[in-house]
Amino acid sequence: MNVKSFCIDHPAATLLLALFIVCGAVSISAMWSDLPHQALASALTALLSLALLQLALFGGMRKISVPSEGACTAVGVGVVCAGIAGGAASLLFLLVAEHTVFLGMSVDSLSAVVRVLLVLIVCLGTGVYEEALFRGLAIPCLMRAFEPVGDDSRTHGELPSRRTGTEHTAKTPPTRFTPLVKAAAVSAVLFSVLHLSGADAVAELTAAGSTYVAAVVALQLVLKLLEGLLFGICMAYLYVKSGSVWQPALVHGVFDLCVLGPQLFATGSVPSTYLTGSWSDAFAVLAVVIVLIPAAAVSIKRLASVKEHSL
Repeated sequence: MNVKSFCIDHPAATLLLALFIVCGAVSISAMWSDLPHQALASALTALLSLALLQLALFGGMRKISVPSEGACTAVGVGVVCAGIAGGAASLLFLLVAEHTVFLGMSVDSLSAVVRVLLVLIVCLGTGVYEEALFRGLAIPCLMRAFEPVGDDSRTHGELPSRRTGTEHTAKTPPTRFTPLVKAAAVSAVLFSVLHLSGADAVAELTAAGSTYVAAVVALQLVLKLLEGLLFGICMAYLYVKSGSVWQPALVHGVFDLCVLGPQLFATGSVPSTYLTGSWSDAFAVLAVVIVLIPAAAVSIKRLASVKEHSL
């Protein structure tokens, strides 16, 4: 079985294989928390994800795109504003509460210019590989998996594209839960769940802390799931409207730069988990969630209104 027939006949397996490869690379890179290693890992993982995406496109996966609308820009701006809100809240507590912990290296060991460049590589590289994986690969594969068995795009061995897709017939009445909406939702859920890493760090926090710390971790867990879900929906909309992973990757990178940039620059290291047991971190995620809600609402409404024959 060649690459093309495998990608066409087994979209779910293609996605799972890509997830396994990229998540494995990310897990290995998590062994180092310092900026230089993380910057290198982000760059290499971005290249790996883009290579997997191109391989899937070569294997028969088609890009998804619909005509762009003004709401696309509004959603992108909304996501960036959410990042600014989260970054401002994080920086506020970083300065006021002196929430600065150095993990593995000293801030003075790198010049300010080098640290800025490394932070840019980490944030933008993360945006590229996560969007290539969770939007560029996941959404077309999931759409193919959700297509009705009798759909033309399945019989012709193609993933949905601008010219192929499910057209509503008497056997398939119109529904807002189209394969596109289902694919966007599932990709957002996967994106959200896979961001809850650092189980060992969480266990150490709760074991060394009190019920109070456990309650904060539980709150962070809920908020982080909501943030990932809302963010994933917004990125799915940007991907579908632009027909490329580059626009959501850029917005994603700027978002990470706004949220994590100040902390990465100040501490010189990447946190091992988002579940820190800190009220300051929980407040920052809450700020992001609140600002993301309008953008996600617009995104899901627009995705549900897309006519599948226009994909």
